[in-house]
Amino acid sequence: MKRRLKTRLWEHKMAIAVLTAVLLLAVPVAPASASPLTISLVAAGNITDTSATITWVTDELATSMVNYGNTTDLGSTASDGTLITDHAISLTNLTPDMLYYYEVSSTNEEGNTTVDNNGGAYYTFTTAAPGTPPLTISSVAAGNITDTSATITWITNELATSLVNYGNTTALGSTVSDGTLVTDHAITLTNLTPATLYYYEVSSTNAEGNTTVDSNGGAYYTFTTAAPGTPPLTLSSVAAGNITDTSAIITWITNELATSLVNYGNTTALGSTVSDGTLVTDHAITLTNLTPATLYYYEVSSTNAEGNTTVDSNGGAYYTFTTAAPGTPPLTLSSVAAGNITDTSATITWITDQLGNSTVNYGTTTALGSIVSDGAFTFNHAINLTGLTPDTLYYYEVSSTNADGNTAIDNNNGAYYTFTTAEHLELQGWGWCTNYGKIADATLAGYVFVVERANAPESYSMHAVGNLTLQLSDTSIETIALDMYGSRVRSLFYLRQEETGKSASLKGTWIDADAGKCYIGTEGMIALPNPEGEAFKTARLCFVLLRTPEVDVPVKEPGSFVEDLEYLQTTFVKFFDGLIDRLMLTDFADILGRVLAKIMVMLAAVRELGTPYIP
Repeated sequence: MKRRLKTRLWEHKMAIAVLTAVLLLAVPVAPASASPLTISLVAAGNITDTSATITWVTDELATSMVNYGNTTDLGSTASDGTLITDHAISLTNLTPDMLYYYEVSSTNEEGNTTVDNNGGAYYTFTTAAPGTPPLTISSVAAGNITDTSATITWITNELATSLVNYGNTTALGSTVSDGTLVTDHAITLTNLTPATLYYYEVSSTNAEGNTTVDSNGGAYYTFTTAAPGTPPLTLSSVAAGNITDTSAIITWITNELATSLVNYGNTTALGSTVSDGTLVTDHAITLTNLTPATLYYYEVSSTNAEGNTTVDSNGGAYYTFTTAAPGTPPLTLSSVAAGNITDTSATITWITDQLGNSTVNYGTTTALGSIVSDGAFTFNHAINLTGLTPDTLYYYEVSSTNADGNTAIDNNNGAYYTFTTAEHLELQGWGWCTNYGKIADATLAGYVFVVERANAPESYSMHAVGNLTLQLSDTSIETIALDMYGSRVRSLFYLRQEETGKSASLKGTWIDADAGKCYIGTEGMIALPNPEGEAFKTARLCFVLLRTPEVDVPVKEPGSFVEDLEYLQTTFVKFFDGLIDRLMLTDFADILGRVLAKIMVMLAAVRELGTPYIP
């Protein structure tokens, strides 16, 4: 009997243990590591006299609910059961000019609810007075983008703080803010990851504590950081030109292809926009239907192919121009030209119909990049460009601004004006001086233009300017200014004698090597105008040979009559060039020089008879 009771008691205990185990297995247990539903970025925005929008973010999908009222008892509720992470609840039928308290809550799909009541103090906002415009945000843009930074800018219609929420996903997660009350907002983001897409939204809070958030309609604004070493999109040469009483043209340059946009208005709130989506580097936007005799403020912006935008608002002060009074003629530019061109300089000139200052933008590409200006007001403008590169094509545009601040720009209808610097001339050699009866070291330094003639293929006009220095001894040095003109036919330069004031001239023939860097003078005469009025003073040289340093004298191939003479001459010159270089300043070199001079003068005279030189 006792044994049977013990057996039944054991069976009951086993049944209870099994039933307990089943019940424990049936009850779900949350993982120890599960994180709670969190709420962040609570704000009230788009506040009018009778409405407001409450926004916040959750770290997982959840519903939206706002409890609110004009006391801390709250009492009113607005909700949305959609499971989202970016929450927005609109409150309507509010009382104007009234302080409201509120808290937000969200419930995830497991039924867990989180309430954020600002630590028990509740969040607040104040509705606007009747007729008060809401705090608005406009012109949101990301600019000055590098591989690790970007500047976010926007405008509000009233003084407010600045805040940017950003991240490399739509969850955002990072915040940078500035509590200063301004209307032109700029927040710089740093320590970004190169070549990365970023999402962002902006928000501003006015003095009453009302906040407006602009998340681009929930899609968020975006920008992409540059790859390491990539230069940022930059804007330069911003100007307003061709200003009339009702129109103006805004121009600027970017360092890469980008779109064009101008925000403008007759106050710093701007308010009007004109844009062009074409990707260009030279930007021009025409503003029309302007009010005569009115001061306008403007900023420009461009967006490249990657969607990165740079805004230039003149450091927040905005650029300005004033429209002309009705019937006032616009400032016009004419007679643009480049002159006095040397190997390293040029003078740009133009005329304006009104007094204005002078500016030249120039460079070796259509991106220009260099500026020289003169603030003096004049009708006849002249800007000297220096430090140029020899034998280089330059592009340029000119602009002038009158006393009213109106600017006119002439860039040759977008094609730009051009000029080419002269080729640098630096020749070394020796020559026979009739005045001193001896051979002297000779150096010619200056510049030379060679221009092909349109009506004669392979025929060129030449203008060479420089100083010929003769060193007869260690103590005797003479420098003569040369200004030479001539013609080039095939490989020959023929320089004819020209009188240009008190400068000396050279007559002779120069042979141009295939590389274009070797000039050989084989016959010539240096002479100075006689100050007493006679024809010429005593000749300095009756023969000179000059060539670029480190370049061998080229020898022509025999063939035709002219080619045979060239072959004979160049072979002769090449031989004696090396010989006299070795015998320079010896007695034998003087004797050889006399003979060489007579032979070269004779060869030059024969060749001149048989060569079809173009005068």
